Amino acid sequence: MTLGIDIGFVKLILAHAAAVHGLPVKVEPVDLERIALRRLGLVGKGNQRDRRPTQDELERPTASFLLAAAGRSRSSKGNVDDDVTAAGAVG
Repeated sequence: MTLGIDIGFVKLILAHAAAVHGLPVKVEPVDLERIALRRLGLVGKGNQRDRRPTQDELERPTASFLLAAAGRSRSSKGNVDDDVTAAGAVG
């Protein structure tokens, strides 16, 4: 998430706390901070992307996810290949 979205979320939480739970919080300081961050150049519009991800960049997260999922399966149930063979799906 971007910093702007995070600030909006904080404002939402504070408004909820005041409206629903009756807590003595003010949301106006969040608006002032947002203005200050914008004037200081710390937040603003994002830059437009000028390229698409390469095939390698797309495959790396997928491979990492598959390795993590395989590791969880092995640690909780033994070897994944043994589970498939025992179910009669292979061999």
